[in-house]
Amino acid sequence: MAVDPRLQELRDVFVDEVAEQLEVLEQESVTLTREGTSDDERRAASAEIHRVVHSLKGAARAVAYNALERTLHQAEGALSPSRTGPAGIQRPGAPEQAAPVAAGIIEVLRRALAAIRAGQEPTAEVLRGAAPIAATPAAGPSSAPPAVARPAISDETIRVSSGRVAELVTSAEELMAVVAGARGEVRSERDLSGSLGDARGQIDRARALARRLSPRDVPQVTDLLALLDECGASLARVALHGRSLRDQREALVATIEPAVVDLTSRARALRLRRIGTLASVLERVAIEAAAALGRVVTFAFVGGDAELDRRVVDALREPLMHLVRNAVDHGIEPEDERVAAGKRARGAIAVEATVHGQEARIVVRDDGRGLDLDALQAAAERIGVEVGVATETALLAFEAGVTTRADATDLSGRGIGLDVVRHRVTALRGRVDVQSSPREGARFTLTVPVDANVLRAIVARTRDVAVAIPSGAVQRIVRLRPSELVSVEGRSYFADTAGLVPFADLGAALGFAETRESLPEVDERVVAVLVISGDARGLYRVHEVVEEREIVARPLGARVRRAAFVSAITVLENGEIALLLHPPDLVRWARPASSAADEGQGRRRARVLVVDDSVTTRQLERTILEGAGYEVVVTADGQQAWDLLEEDGPFDVVVSDLEMPRLDGFQLVRRIRASVKLARTPIVVVTALAREADRRRAIDLGADAYVVKGRFDQEELLDVIERLLT
Repeated sequence: MAVDPRLQELRDVFVDEVAEQLEVLEQESVTLTREGTSDDERRAASAEIHRVVHSLKGAARAVAYNALERTLHQAEGALSPSRTGPAGIQRPGAPEQAAPVAAGIIEVLRRALAAIRAGQEPTAEVLRGAAPIAATPAAGPSSAPPAVARPAISDETIRVSSGRVAELVTSAEELMAVVAGARGEVRSERDLSGSLGDARGQIDRARALARRLSPRDVPQVTDLLALLDECGASLARVALHGRSLRDQREALVATIEPAVVDLTSRARALRLRRIGTLASVLERVAIEAAAALGRVVTFAFVGGDAELDRRVVDALREPLMHLVRNAVDHGIEPEDERVAAGKRARGAIAVEATVHGQEARIVVRDDGRGLDLDALQAAAERIGVEVGVATETALLAFEAGVTTRADATDLSGRGIGLDVVRHRVTALRGRVDVQSSPREGARFTLTVPVDANVLRAIVARTRDVAVAIPSGAVQRIVRLRPSELVSVEGRSYFADTAGLVPFADLGAALGFAETRESLPEVDERVVAVLVISGDARGLYRVHEVVEEREIVARPLGARVRRAAFVSAITVLENGEIALLLHPPDLVRWARPASSAADEGQGRRRARVLVVDDSVTTRQLERTILEGAGYEVVVTADGQQAWDLLEEDGPFDVVVSDLEMPRLDGFQLVRRIRASVKLARTPIVVVTALAREADRRRAIDLGADAYVVKGRFDQEELLDVIERLLT
């Protein structure tokens, strides 16, 4: 049976999505079962598995793989076995329940992929593994569905893997970086020419002064004049040679730059894809959801010719499916209700795409009942989501587990869908805005970059490091005096009309050296960047804001597994490397700096003793802890730490390594717990020893927490210490 070409196009995209999400499932499954994984890490992995299964279930429905959809729906139920709260809100189950379910899902998806790639349907029989999957359907009569016929590739087109296109774009962007570096060298050569000119001027002034002296008074003046003439001539030759080299380099840059810009533009164009390719799948989602609920809707897609980076289009597919499905399920009322409210019986859902410079805006709107803000707030409070005065109530719909439905259905009710939307859009360095009214319905606006690697950013400097913050996440630049800050419990905040904003030094947040840099002694203004993500904000002091410009984000590389707050790097016009910061991390972990006023009044800071034989580790931990406002003392081994503890009295927390000379960490923990004076001191072990036996031994001896250096996260350390001190 022939497959509709449009459906086949969607199924081709679905194959890529399954392959990508399989990697996520496998990674998170390993996290669930890895020895030494923290409870928070397991919960995060379980939630991610839940999101992936929920998303793939909807995608399978959209491409009419019904057996796979049913299997994923069952798996989703197994991942959400518990109901809490008066509304029966379904929440992700315990992490230990997710591990075996994830293993089964991975096997099911592998079988489904093998069947689809072999031209077969992923039927229930195939998914159960009851029948072998042939690599290629055998010729002649067969009970298996026929392979899908593929159109021949014409002479004018070829199929190129996305990986090779990415390599081409990367090479083109590296050439752009070379051109940027050459342009910076030209500026340096201009500076050199200026310096040479200054030197020649100084020699000319020295020559003139020497000539005003009498040879009878200064016998050496003739020799001095001759020497100055020689120096001037040498400088003139150097300047002439420098000008020649500069002119040659400028000509080279002027010749190469247009070609490189054109090459980069054409290479990026290879990745462009019409966003209208999503129209069919979104319309199908709307129609199927309406049919399942007994409603009638019209669907329109406007602006389908807008072209975006293929990776952006693919990443938007899942969030848009969730939004369209939610528009039908939560927004569009039954016909009788609509008619009674003076609306047309047929509900309307529209998706509109527009491009503004380097940003694309995709709006999903419906003419339904809008969001029930009171029900959203109540649902959030039932599951413990904090609702602050500055929180926009409509944004609560994006919190995991928040749903206004009492019972989960095949379409919704688990509080996962809109969390997936926010999660995916944030990963694109985008944002989501919501507008709603009872008469006009709901309007969700997704703002994302046209190119996943190109974006507008604010370039600033902190310490001697250049950083870039996506412009869409910068609410404003603030120039303030220290006296304008508000002190709350020894921490500094900035007050504006929306409430208090945590204030911190950006260099301290990034863990750079000298993180305890104080505010100016005199009440002079400092520059700070107000960063926003969702309804969370953070105000970060910088040394200067350089400019707003378009940048090309480049990955950190395989060797850099994680860098706090940093998502990528970029090369500036002068060839300097700048760190591209990740706004959600900045605002999520915003920790206000200690208030200078409170410190001046003698407010006590918690004292932390750091014990490690590695000078690098000691400095790193000291930087992190002092940046968070703690008073830190470091020692090089357990014996030195023990001597200090006996002489200087107790500390609020001890952070210790295990493998050290003289007195190791195990012995130090034992001595502290045996001391009447020190026995109640919290102890955090930070070590490279990841074996369960070592962890158990340290905990049995009396350690309160165990952090493995190989998975070290500065926020984990700060959170552990904060928890032990409260």
